[in-house]
Amino acid sequence: MTDQEMRDAILEEAYEAAKKGGSINASSIGIYEISKDWGEEKIKIWFNADYLYQKGWVIWSESAGFMRITVDGVDKYEEEHPE
Repeated sequence: MTDQEMRDAILEEAYEAAKKGGSINASSIGIYEISKDWGEEKIKIWFNADYLYQKGWVIWSESAGFMRITVDGVDKYEEEHPE
């Protein structure tokens, strides 16, 4: 998986979690679980998660390993995936 594909996939996971949970603030995904599910090294996922964080599209706690999408992240995702 390329870095761009990984960033897209992480953003999609966070978006879907928010949609399923019915709340942007109360829905999160686990970075550790993603790395296991995708068979990718944690460092590669952390790099891409940090990129998304620096862009303001997600909020994440590196120590806890949880991430959630921001309002800007929802806008970014929906721009790239119009219904």
